[in-house]
Amino acid sequence: GNGRRLLLPAVSGQSTPIDELTRFNEEGFTIDTDNFQNENAKDYVAWCWKAGGRNETTDWGSVKFDGSGDALTIADHADLEMASETNWTIEFWVKLNATPSGDWRVIVGKGLSSGNNYEWFFECFTDNTLKFLASDDGTAWPINESFTDALTVGTWYHVAVVRNGTGADTLKGYLNGVQKWSITSLNLHTSGGGLGIGAHNDGGSLALESNTTVSNLRIVKGTSVYT
Repeated sequence: GNGRRLLLPAVSGQSTPIDELTRFNEEGFTIDTDNFQNENAKDYVAWCWKAGGRNETTDWGSVKFDGSGDALTIADHADLEMASETNWTIEFWVKLNATPSGDWRVIVGKGLSSGNNYEWFFECFTDNTLKFLASDDGTAWPINESFTDALTVGTWYHVAVVRNGTGADTLKGYLNGVQKWSITSLNLHTSGGGLGIGAHNDGGSLALESNTTVSNLRIVKGTSVYT
């Protein structure tokens, strides 16, 4: 089969997340019992993020972060580490609630500042631009790509980064379905750090919070959703 793509929805208006991270079953596939694999023979990432509301996966809803102590955090898991995987996709919808109060504000990302253990991050800046940053050694940012367009506060944007193989032009960034950059892929560093949505989850402490609203975050390891 073509593999099932991961959908992580949330419902607007929930002040306290309920089951921030929920595993789900679909069409008789039972997590931890059946070994479902996608078309690239990779174990499918099967996590569903929700914040209250319906128990089934849906394609609507959002979570608003106010830029001051708000975040959803997820502990480290191999499903969230891109590492040497040659086919993966990270995508989400985002809306700036206000112009960022500082640079490097994290929308979603993974990695630790201690020990130079950065992995990958989507960050927004005071000029309303958006970047994808990723490291192959945990220290430098050999991948530091801008989506070029300044985002309009209060407007929804679809963001996607896709790796599709190895070599030149196999890592691409899209904004609202339009390719904004294309570079040579790198294998990404693995840190042991957790995932942060709305802020940098730096070993359990929050930093670089963003005043954003995020919806339909999907992390698909093993499939290049867009090519």
